[in-house]
Amino acid sequence: IMSEKYSTGKKAKSFAKSMAKHLLNKLEIVDEETQSKRMLMCTFCEHLSGQACSICGCKVIGKGNLVKTKIPHEKCPEGRW
Repeated sequence: IMSEKYSTGKKAKSFAKSMAKHLLNKLEIVDEETQSKRMLMCTFCEHLSGQACSICGCKVIGKGNLVKTKIPHEKCPEGRW
């Protein structure tokens, strides 16, 4: 488990890498059940700040296809999902 926040540079690099992979996978998203389970875990996490994870900086709750909990290859930085 890693509770250390990512630096701005690491966040940017991680986002760019993730979006490239997401595009290569034709913007595939997880099924609603998987996303609901992931969002529920984030909802009760002490690192949730608004709609984003305070560790990695990613939006984890909300609408749109760029929400981390919707992207199949993405993982929680704390290993919760």
